[in-house]
Amino acid sequence: MPYAIAILVSYLNQFEEIRNNFEFFPTAVDRPKIYEYAEKYSESDILLCSCYSWNWEITKVLAQEVKKRNSKCLTIFGGPQLPGKCEELLKTHEYIDLIVHNEGEVILKNIFTAYLDNKSFDSIKGLSTRTSPSWFPETFIKNSDEISSPYLDGTMHKLVDPKAASWIATWETMRGCPYGCFYCAWGKSAYNTVRKFNVNRLYKEVDWFSKNKIVYIDCADANFGMFSRDVEIAQYIKKIKVATGYPMIFKPSWDKKVTDRLLGIAEELKSADLLASVGCSLQSLDKKALTAVNRKSVDFEEFVVITNNFKRKGTQCFTELIRGLPGETLESFKEGLNKVIFESCVDTVYIYNFTVLENTEIKNKAFRRKYKVKTVRVPLYFGHVSINTKDIVEYEDLLISSTTFTRDDMENMYLYSWYILAFQHLGVINYITKYIVKKANITYSEFFSRFETYCECNPNSLFGKEYWYMKSYIKNGYDGKGWNHIDPELGHIVWPVDEATWLRVTNDKDELRKEICMFIAEQFSLQFNNETEDLIEFQLFTLVNKNNLSKLIKGQFNIDWIKYFSTGEMSPQPCKYTYKNKITQYKDDFDWNTKAIWYGRRKSNYKARLEEISFNYSEDGKNGH
Repeated sequence: MPYAIAILVSYLNQFEEIRNNFEFFPTAVDRPKIYEYAEKYSESDILLCSCYSWNWEITKVLAQEVKKRNSKCLTIFGGPQLPGKCEELLKTHEYIDLIVHNEGEVILKNIFTAYLDNKSFDSIKGLSTRTSPSWFPETFIKNSDEISSPYLDGTMHKLVDPKAASWIATWETMRGCPYGCFYCAWGKSAYNTVRKFNVNRLYKEVDWFSKNKIVYIDCADANFGMFSRDVEIAQYIKKIKVATGYPMIFKPSWDKKVTDRLLGIAEELKSADLLASVGCSLQSLDKKALTAVNRKSVDFEEFVVITNNFKRKGTQCFTELIRGLPGETLESFKEGLNKVIFESCVDTVYIYNFTVLENTEIKNKAFRRKYKVKTVRVPLYFGHVSINTKDIVEYEDLLISSTTFTRDDMENMYLYSWYILAFQHLGVINYITKYIVKKANITYSEFFSRFETYCECNPNSLFGKEYWYMKSYIKNGYDGKGWNHIDPELGHIVWPVDEATWLRVTNDKDELRKEICMFIAEQFSLQFNNETEDLIEFQLFTLVNKNNLSKLIKGQFNIDWIKYFSTGEMSPQPCKYTYKNKITQYKDDFDWNTKAIWYGRRKSNYKARLEEISFNYSEDGKNGH
């Protein structure tokens, strides 16, 4: 739902003078209909444009098309994509009339009031005009009760058709962030003051979500779980879900300081099946890199304790890392990623390119000079979106080198993280890796160095084809050609490349078995015996497959692999294992792919973790450990 515009409109309509003189039309939400919207808005007096990196280019097209049809329309741009210094932007974009900086409610109210008076805007704080591009900041609203709810006052359903789609609700319980990460616009001191919305208002909004059968709440707070009242909010969402069935999923951005409070919140949400996973983001394990970007992150030792606590309670958790923070090196990135994957029990890991956003410290010239930051302009990556070749392309600036790493280093960071995520973390060869590292007395880095050698030397093999594609994909990406990965065999969407790799290499287990045997034989010269063959069968057993929809996946082995990978003790004995299949029906291959590795990624639908496998099973799968 278009929450950013809706909450502004809701605020403006609180004032009688504005309410009696202006009518707000439904907003533009559907990208393919952009020219239809331009025609629809052609007689409007004012066009409000809420601008982010993901809609900047298409919003400019909309404003330009409206101006062509109606030169008298006042176009007002705001949002985090607008730079603080915008003289050049106003000179080169004649269809932009006014630029609102920072929080928009009060500034827009003053603009609308001036519009009714004398249409003189130059003296309004927080506003850049063509004749007065410099601006002085407007005071933020301190009392959040002054901001009305676009859900509760009916604004949202006036701006979008409630029957047109299954809507996701964006939701704020507070504004601001006390942390000052240099790569985030929230890091600006102006946003450091945290303001909370009244809890009674929040409860009424949850009721509204339930009444309107909103499936998914995307909580836009910077740090949900920061306050003790967040436990009560989670309890209320749970209460309404249990009573009505809605909302079905609650997805917050979690507090950067993971405390026992977050464990409690996760428990409440999980007990009502509202929670997919809990986030504990690291960004990097390198202290120099964290210092460079002013990121306050938990120590790795603390991270391990936190993820262990979640695991004991049966709650899945994820973490996020950024490739190429200033101060990071290729070796420190590899070392940090290895620690996260091999020394913690975090369930899901996401790794992102470093995007240089407007209005962040990274964007400042002084920072860029200090760290010799170089960037490349790249088509913005939209994961899991439908393929639309006629869409207007959005762009982002990616950091590709700094004082501590070269462009080649960055490409190698991406390649290494692809190995780790697609093959190790997503479970294609994770048990093979751990077994060989111990058996051959080598490091994980050495293991994947040999993996790379195998792929380079066998370009037509199952793994080799993926490797050589990735080499080209990464180079093209950092050359500015974009990151869209499209494989019609997997469905007509843009797939994250690690998920696409997983889908292809696990599609045929017989082919995967042969490939693993070739890799082990060529790179490690291990004797193939009952132990090695049994291990490969156990590895394949843990991977789900669309051809087996049994409620219980069963396997028989000659070694207790659960014991080995839990304690390190090799125990040859006949074992029967089973685990509950999380995907027992699907409509077509794309539906299975989606359930397994897109929607199912945070829930580990695509593989069985050790703790999910039972030993000495009975037919109902309840016996054993």
